[in-house]
Amino acid sequence: MSYTLSTSGNAKVKAGNHANTDLTDDPVLMSALDDMAEGWVCAETRRDWVGSYSSLSTNIKNVLNDIVSSKVALAVITWDSTDYLNSELNSILNHNDGVVTTGLRFLKDFKSNEIKTP
Repeated sequence: MSYTLSTSGNAKVKAGNHANTDLTDDPVLMSALDDMAEGWVCAETRRDWVGSYSSLSTNIKNVLNDIVSSKVALAVITWDSTDYLNSELNSILNHNDGVVTTGLRFLKDFKSNEIKTP
């Protein structure tokens, strides 16, 4: 499953400047976090987004990227949040949590005919 729905770079950006580089620079650990996030999104929405990725529209791919990268960023931040300022930490956590919550709500209710060409 590694990096079908997102990239490690997107997750690093969303984790912020104070993310622990021992984790973010480790391709094995980041890939494992991405695999877990992708599996979690598929399980939560009850849809195999990874298996059907090539047939998805660019817009849905962007939504999936946003959700998965935020989920990975949350894992990175909670793994080690010692270098973050409290206000910065709360802001980043709240933003990423909001992306995950809103995105999953959308994907759970998604019907392929709801996005139409203008």
